[in-house]
Amino acid sequence: MHQAPGGTAAPLKKPQAIQVAALDAPIVVGYNTAFLYGMTSTTDIRTLLAGSGVPPGFQRVDFYINQMLAGRLDVEFSRNPKSDEIEPCITVAMLEQGGVDLGKLPSPLEPGASCLRLQEVIPDGSAAYDMTSLRLNVSVPQIYMTSLRRGYIDPSLWETGADVAFLNYSLNARRSELQHGDSRNDLSASVRSGVNLGDWRLRNDSYLTSGSRQPTEFRSQNTYLQRGFSTIKSQMVVGETYTYSPLFDSVRFLGMQLASDEAMRPDEERDYAPVIRGTAESNATVEVRQKGYLIYTTTVAPGPFAITDLQPSGTNGDLEIAVIEANGARRIFRQAFASPPLMVRKGRIKYDIAAGQVRLDRRQQERPGFVSGSMIYGLTANTTLAAGLQASPGYFSYSLGAGLNTPLGAVSLDAIHSRSNAGGLSASGDRLNLRYARFVETTGSHVSFNVQHGLREGFRTLSDHVERNGALAGSRPGPHWSLGQGSRQRLDGYLSQPVGSGYIYLNGSYGKNWNGTASRSVSLAYSNSIGKLNYNISFTQSRNLNWSWVNDHAPRHDNTFMLTLSMPLGGPGNSTHAFSTLSRQRAGTSAQAGISGTLPFERNVSYTVAGNRDADGQRDASIGVGTATSFGRLNASYTHGDRYRASNFLASGSVVVHAGGVNLGQGLGETFMLAKIEPPVLISTQK
Repeated sequence: MHQAPGGTAAPLKKPQAIQVAALDAPIVVGYNTAFLYGMTSTTDIRTLLAGSGVPPGFQRVDFYINQMLAGRLDVEFSRNPKSDEIEPCITVAMLEQGGVDLGKLPSPLEPGASCLRLQEVIPDGSAAYDMTSLRLNVSVPQIYMTSLRRGYIDPSLWETGADVAFLNYSLNARRSELQHGDSRNDLSASVRSGVNLGDWRLRNDSYLTSGSRQPTEFRSQNTYLQRGFSTIKSQMVVGETYTYSPLFDSVRFLGMQLASDEAMRPDEERDYAPVIRGTAESNATVEVRQKGYLIYTTTVAPGPFAITDLQPSGTNGDLEIAVIEANGARRIFRQAFASPPLMVRKGRIKYDIAAGQVRLDRRQQERPGFVSGSMIYGLTANTTLAAGLQASPGYFSYSLGAGLNTPLGAVSLDAIHSRSNAGGLSASGDRLNLRYARFVETTGSHVSFNVQHGLREGFRTLSDHVERNGALAGSRPGPHWSLGQGSRQRLDGYLSQPVGSGYIYLNGSYGKNWNGTASRSVSLAYSNSIGKLNYNISFTQSRNLNWSWVNDHAPRHDNTFMLTLSMPLGGPGNSTHAFSTLSRQRAGTSAQAGISGTLPFERNVSYTVAGNRDADGQRDASIGVGTATSFGRLNASYTHGDRYRASNFLASGSVVVHAGGVNLGQGLGETFMLAKIEPPVLISTQK
């Protein structure tokens, strides 16, 4: 007996008898292949013994052309009368799908041709079928190919995916107790939820903060409905979101937006997200805010850290990073986030159109309507043009710019002119934006910088206009409005450079306002190793970072020098590391040492044990454990010091609801896969 495809038992069919004709006639040997799934006819045994091993008929195969997957197709295999071999039939549609430029072929092909032999129509072309992996490998000289780029899949092969509802969560709870009995509890949670129904996507990002010294506050940062259009490679968003324009500062609004979708482009044409680097002195919590909204939180172990999975809102807006140590000490630094140079490929158009109601925050009383749009066009292979405009009651601005690709790197320059009438007071001004980026492949250098320069004090962004109009009308100023603190100059730079076997990173930011106040932030780090010893040296300097219109004008300096050492203990396969950190600040010097690794009997459980002495001479000891399970990630830490005790708990994961049930898992990205694994089917036979 054997197991049929449907799961029921079916009797084996007897082989067809060998037919013997006259002695001088050829012997025809047949075998019934009905027991093979998908085969219903008798085939010649000579076919099964042939070199290709493929019987005539249709086979579902993975179609690869020049080592790139072009799709999964039903391909017909038939006997070639010239070679007497079973060969795949190549169709015109298959060649087009694989990226062959039919106009470059030496001889024109018939549009309806259904069975072409590749070597007969394309010089030096070949097709080989790998039966073990069900893979059809086609080779075509590059001269006959279109400019098919890596990471590109034909839109005709895209699918909308399964209908699901999901929830991504991250929960962070902290408790600290001081020596004299005072205690504090803090709780923060972030939730990203969504529903996928056909082509439509519903998304919501929400954050919850609560504590002993602050009221419980729940914020819904954005809620929107989204749909993609593959024909124009764009996304339509309806709801509460941010404008997405490389020419204007991002604005939170309620309305509709249609913009080019970089995720529909090949890998090398997509936008980038910033990498946040820093160093923690203990089991610390890292919070990232943009324009006053919490957009990311996580817990990091002592030593250097790099956050690479950040998803900022819009295309620009500084990031405020807070590192909260186990003892409650809070270090804040800023990192610039701006669009790269205005460059697109020749003939490509990148655009964005938005309209709706400006909603900077919930305290805002004035919520005027607005329209915004920008377009970038690749004029030539090395020249790009850009233009855009924004309009709102009492406000109008437009921008013109150009980008050039030169041997020294990509550079773009754009200018914005604005006219604002807030509370009967008119103002106008201009701002220049210079952007530069270059990657030197021979040295591995990556350098970029953005320069903003205000030509006149009256320049206003749309957010400036709305906040100033609300302030003059008597409402409470927004979180970014400040009296007479319009930006005059701004410089942001980044450098990554391999040095020997290590890397050096440099981030710098400088800003000067029209009222004379200024801020500066510099972060320099170098990482390398000596034998098994890994080390990281970093220096951070900031000046006047937290100045606002309610503070005095006294300069504020904060310099931090940090040295981190790490060394593996034991032989290969042993995850245990010893580490030590030395930090020098204005208040004094602090030091820390400890070990980290995974438990020998449970590799999914990691641990960190450390001792610390802070700048005031106070000592503490901490322990942290973490695990990654099939239903999420869990981390917990406890610190006991001379003057305080602190505990921290972090849980993150996801819940997915679909037609097959409910799945718990670790955190999800925007794209994820559900896989159903069936148990193996046992096939038994009997004589």
